[in-house]
Amino acid sequence: MRTSFLALCLLLFAFRAVSAIVDTDGEPVRNAGGAYYLVPVSKPNGGVGLGPVGNDNFPAVVLDANLTNVFPVRFAALERIGIISPSLYVGINFVLPSEEPAGWTVHAEFPIGWTVKVEQREIWGGPFRVRAANNGYKIVYYPERGATGAEVGIVYSGGYHRLVVKDGDPFIFKIKKATESTARIMSVV
Repeated sequence: MRTSFLALCLLLFAFRAVSAIVDTDGEPVRNAGGAYYLVPVSKPNGGVGLGPVGNDNFPAVVLDANLTNVFPVRFAALERIGIISPSLYVGINFVLPSEEPAGWTVHAEFPIGWTVKVEQREIWGGPFRVRAANNGYKIVYYPERGATGAEVGIVYSGGYHRLVVKDGDPFIFKIKKATESTARIMSVV
């Protein structure tokens, strides 16, 4: 009986390790721990950051090729488990130098549609899931946490490559662990 229980535990651990979202080092992405850059697969430079678009109270989430406003993110699921998997609904929060909370939300914006923006609050168990896609990952938005979601893609508008809910052409990225040296590189370039 004891051997069967141990075998079952090992099997569950192996399944969980295979289904985990992993960073570029092959390490599982931690739930509410660690900070990670979202780096586009299609370009060697760039990352996800903030863009002050218009007179809006909520800054837009943008793809920044110049690395001037790129910040790491932290994924936060409500479940009390250590790693992020594709089945979890997560909040995505920027880790800013000011230490102010900056959680990703989605707002309707004419004429673009549903735009990913940042509010001054930390978001746990948000409306997003991270899914595997074409040698990387994509973000899928689930407004009602239902069975149907829409992919987050990129639209060029107002001088920025903005993240928007745009099913059919997702933003594909890799997840790179933010270390002290990568944070310096991202902020200097």
